Parts: sequence; C-alpha cells; structure tokens
Amino acid sequence: MDLFLESNSWRLLLKASWQATVLIVLVLAMQRLLGRRLRPSWRYGLWLLVVLRLALPWTFPSAVSLFNLLSLPDVSNSLTRVVSRWKIPAASDSQVPKAAHVTAVGVSAEATGASLEAAAPRLSAERSWLPLAWAAGAFVFTLGLTVNHLRFHRRVARSRPLIDEPALNLLEDCKQRMGIRTPIMLVETAAVDGPSLFGFLRPRLLLPAGFTRQFSHDELRFVFLHELGHVKRHDIPLGWLTVLLQILHWFNPLVWLAFSRMRVDRELACDALALSYAEEQEAKSYGLTIVKVLENFGDSLRAPGLAGIIEDRQHLKERIRMITQFHKSNRGLAVAALLFIGLGLITLTDAQSGDTTAASTYEQQQQKMADGGNKWAAYRLWDAYYRGTHGVKPDAAKADKWLREFVQNVWVVRFEPVDDFKPANPREFLGRIEQYAHSYSGETELGENGFFRTTKQDGDLVASFLSNYPDKLKASLAKVPGLKITSVEQITPEQFIKYEESPQESLSNAQSGNRSPVSTAAAKSVPPRIIATSPAVGATDVDPGLTEITVTFDQDMGGGMSWTGGGPDFPPMREGQKAEWRAKRTCALPVKLEAGHYYRVGINSTGYQNFANEQGVAALPSAIFFTTHGASEDLKAKTRVPQVVQFDPDNGAQNVSPAVTELRVTFSVPMGGGCSWCTAGDDDSDFPKAPEGKRFYWTEDKKTCVLPVALKARTAYRLSLNAENYKNFQSDAGVPLEPVAYSFKTSDNP
Repeated sequence: MDLFLESNSWRLLLKASWQATVLIVLVLAMQRLLGRRLRPSWRYGLWLLVVLRLALPWTFPSAVSLFNLLSLPDVSNSLTRVVSRWKIPAASDSQVPKAAHVTAVGVSAEATGASLEAAAPRLSAERSWLPLAWAAGAFVFTLGLTVNHLRFHRRVARSRPLIDEPALNLLEDCKQRMGIRTPIMLVETAAVDGPSLFGFLRPRLLLPAGFTRQFSHDELRFVFLHELGHVKRHDIPLGWLTVLLQILHWFNPLVWLAFSRMRVDRELACDALALSYAEEQEAKSYGLTIVKVLENFGDSLRAPGLAGIIEDRQHLKERIRMITQFHKSNRGLAVAALLFIGLGLITLTDAQSGDTTAASTYEQQQQKMADGGNKWAAYRLWDAYYRGTHGVKPDAAKADKWLREFVQNVWVVRFEPVDDFKPANPREFLGRIEQYAHSYSGETELGENGFFRTTKQDGDLVASFLSNYPDKLKASLAKVPGLKITSVEQITPEQFIKYEESPQESLSNAQSGNRSPVSTAAAKSVPPRIIATSPAVGATDVDPGLTEITVTFDQDMGGGMSWTGGGPDFPPMREGQKAEWRAKRTCALPVKLEAGHYYRVGINSTGYQNFANEQGVAALPSAIFFTTHGASEDLKAKTRVPQVVQFDPDNGAQNVSPAVTELRVTFSVPMGGGCSWCTAGDDDSDFPKAPEGKRFYWTEDKKTCVLPVALKARTAYRLSLNAENYKNFQSDAGVPLEPVAYSFKTSDNP
C-alpha cells in the first residue's frame, strides 16, 4: 500500500476518474439527444468508452483531444498534498555574482550545491489521509463483494445440474442458432429468484426451482436466447471488469451512475440481440415472457458474476417499449459509428503537450516580452528561429524580423590597448575593464556575456563591445587607463550575425613576447554555452522510456562534469552505468525515469563547477527540467517559467514619490527564496541605493520579493530582475525567471 501511495498511481487514478466523469456526462447527453434513434447495442457500446478510460492508466496526447480545451484543475493536488515527501536542501544552480554587477543579490539558506553523489535524503512521516481513506473504502468494498460471491458460489455448487431432456435440447438448439460453442450447464437452484447466467470460464444458466414447468417451449426459448446473449456478448467478464473499476473509483458518484445505466442498457442490448434471432412477429410474445418472469419470480439477483433477465424492474417500461418497437434494421449505423469514433478520439486522448507545447509557450513568453520593449527577448527569439533552439522550428523570415527588431539601436564600440597595456587574451582585457569601470563582459542593458569580442590586429589584440547605450559605455571605458576607443557605429543585421558567430581570439606565446604565457585556446575564455539538451528544457511529455539525459555545449569541454541536484526530482541513475562524454561537447547521464514525474537536473551550481571548457572556464549554472508522460497538470506547472504579475511602484511609472521605501515585485508562482536585483546600465548610477543595515526579504507566501530603497527626487531608476549571468530569481521548482527590465522615475516632492 505504501508503494501505491508514494507513487504516481494515486494521481493517475484521480486523473482517469475526472476525465471519465467528463466522458460520462457526454455519453448521457448523447443518449438523451439521440433517444430512440440510437440502437440499444450502440447505447451500450458508448459505455465501453467509459470503461476504457477508467481502465487505461494514461492516454496519448492528441491535437483533437477535448482536454486541450478543458483547463480542469489537477484533482490529485486539490484533494491531497504529497503523500510522502523527500526533504533535502535544494541545490542552487545560480552563481553568486560579483557586487559590481548585481547590486542586490540574495541566495536562500537552502541554496547549497549538491553533487551527483549527494547524501541520501530522509523520508518524512507526513501522510495524507485522503489516499488512506480511498484504500479503506476500496478494501471494505472488495471484502464485501468477495464474501457475498463466495457464499453465492457455495450455494450454487451444492445445486445439481437440471436433467430435463426437452429443456436441454432447446438450450442446445438456441446455442447452435446463435453460434455459441461454449459448454453451458443448466441448473435449477433456490439461490436465484429469476433466470441468470453465472460464471464465464464454466458458465451455468441458473433457473429458479420449478421454472421449466411453468413456461412453455417458446417462452423458454426466449429466456434462453436472452441469457445466451450475455454469453455471446461476453457480459460476465466485462461485468467483473466494471466491478474492479468501481472498486478503484468508488469515491466517484458518476461512476456508480454510469455503471447502473450501463446495466440497464446491457439488458436492452441483450433483448435486441435475442429478438434478432427470433421471428419479427414474436416481439410481443417475447415482451410478455419478460413480464411473466417478473410476475412469477421477481428480479434477478444483482452480483458481479451474474447476468439476469430482469435486474431492474424500474426500467421495465423502457424495455417493453423497445421490444414492441423493435425492427431488424441497420438504420443509423453510420451515425452511431461516427459518434462512437468521435467520442473516442476526443476523450480517450489527453491534452497535447511536450516539446511542441514547450516551444510554443517559449515563443509566446518571449514575444510578449519583446512586444513590451525587451530587446533581449527579441534576441532570444532570433536565436530560437535562427538556430532552432528551445524546440522551436527554424524560420528564416521570423529570425530576420526579430533580428531587425533587436539591432534597431545596437552599437558596436571598438577599442584598442595603448601605452604599456598589452593584453594577450580576453581575460586580461576584461580584468582591466572590471578593475576600473565595472563593465565586465559587456554588462550593458543587453546584459550578455557573448557580446564582448577580441580580434588580432597587426600583432596586437583589439576588442569590442555591443551596447544600446554607446555614450554610457564610452564614458565607462574612458575611465580605464591603457584603452583607446577607435570607433562607434550602429551594427546591421548582417554584421551582427558575423559578430555574434565570431570567435574570441588570443595572441600566441611568440607574438606576446615578454607577456605572461597564455595558450592560444584561451580564446575560449567566455563561459561555455548550452546549445542543446535532451529532453528539451521545459518539455512536459517526455517518454519515460528515455534512458539518458544529454547536454551539448558550444565549445570543446575539459572532461569534468557536475550534474547537480538531489531528492525525488533528481532521476536515479541506471545501475552499473556512469555519466560519460560523447566527443568533446556532449555529456550523457544514464537515467531511469518513471511515468507521471517531474525531474530537475542541474548543470553546475555555486559549489560544483566541473562543466568547464578546456581552459577551465566553467559553464554558468543552469538546469534541465521536464515532466514525463502521464504527469499531472500540477507537476507540469512546475516547468513553467515564472512571470512578474505586479510591480510596486509600477514598471514605467513617471511620478513615484521619493518617500517610497520599498520596491515590491510579485510573481505568478511561489519562488525559491533567492533573488537577483541587477544593474541595467554600464554602472550602478541609476540603481536605487539600499538603506544601511537593511536587506531584501520575501513575503510569507514566497510570491513577493521586497527590496528596501532610499530614493532621490527627480531621478530615473533602472534595474533588472535577473540578468543573463545571474538568475537567482527562481521558482520553488528551480525554474529561473527570464530577465525583466524594471524602471521608474521619481517626482519632485514626496
């Protein structure tokens, strides 16, 4: 039982139950809408769709699924919390940035890196009473059915087979007429009040004592045809299946209603089948036989292993009406078949998700940010459409559109070393700039590490930055001794692609003379960048049969690795297998996944940075997070990127009181407790100062981060929530917020 409660079976059960509830409502609606135009066999057949949905542990996603439109809540999490939680300090995948670049940064107390060999988590004793209540109900239901079935079986076992040659011959004639070869024993017993079929491996047709003496040859024939109809339609094994499903879904009243209506429609379908083997003019006599059975013997016993001729006298009128109006015809067959297939397609499939949906969501999120003026979002859209990253299908036209949007106000600022400053590699350039100007890695409003480039020219190394505030960048670089700005020009889309794809260059030892020896490979001093993962980041329908997680970088790597994380969200490794490098740029982690699960695997962390290029430059911490097929909507929600839902003061506000003492940012989901309030310009002059002795804090619900500030009148402030290198604003599931620009201007007076 613990294994069931601690697995995703509980979630799958509840999901199947509420999806079946939708199907039950549709079946009832279709039956009412079509009425008598729907033949009894098809009325019954629609209930088989409900049986299938309840029986299937999960379904396949489809574009035509009804559940693409129904945004129903995750029942499993609205009813219960996690049954048994693994508790371990979460691994932080965010690198603590330097104060020069991120004026206010917080990392939660839990944010300690955990390596692949993390300590074993401890199991808490917390349990939800709801799964236990379900288990208790299922046990009681099962026990009651088992006891009653065994008692009934013993009573039938003590009964002797009926030795009545005319009745036995009639039964064989009916079997031959219906094409049934299964041996069937005819038994008279006081255990039943009406004719009933019992069992399916060795079926017995049970008759009340004295039944054959009170009915004529034709009346017995009608009774036998009806009961043999249950054999031909396999109603007994199907009845056992519905009982099993009713045990599993005993808490759902609509399942009880559905199976009750299914039994009524089963008798109607059996009547129709029996009448199809009788003469058409015998329909009235058949109906009178049903009435006579009821008058003389009463209802049949209702039990999972039985199928009687009269199980519910309340619907006898409905049966008699169908019998009197019965005609042997295939009219309406096409409509019924289309209805059956249509309902099956839209309800036996699941909402479409996975990499395609993740890609679509990524596009929508970035486009919304780009439409709001976020230039970096425009760059990410270009990158996605140009290279096909994030699962997005390459599209040259869209790539060109977003690139032109991105470079509208992007300038390239070129500079060279002068006097005694003779850098031999990018690191020496950046070290000098950081020391004097705090403009390391081109941290302009664009905030991207990759926009600094070095190029060999006439035996020296020259460099350039991209910026959309070239005047501010020039002012920052002017503070650096040994640098001279050589040109400032607006970049074109074509020039940007060439610039973005150009490598960092370094001087060789021979060229650098007496300078400190540096490998030519130091050109790769920019941190390695992840260009592909499998599965895709944010995928929500990953095949649980996937045997490895891979990450591919844009540089040759040094051979070390830091797969970080811990707890139940970190996938277990396959026994006897180890993580390994495939060539120089792709690393594979062998895993054993489960269906319906959320996973998160870190790539480096604050304390573990062995994913590094050949020169030892570590990749920035990041993570691969995804859910496997069958995951609940609540688990899928953990893969969603956090969104800012409210700024206080408002983003873009122009008349903020300088008396405001706090900036508040509220997110769409609970966050992890860390934060990255970053500068947005080339320096921190427009970043709000913090009062001495005060620091950021989170509200109790972990959705609002508060930054204490001391504002000045008539001042424009600009900052960024997260930056490309600093992403401590993360959801509690470890999904980072995409960088968001935040600006406002204070008024003259408080």
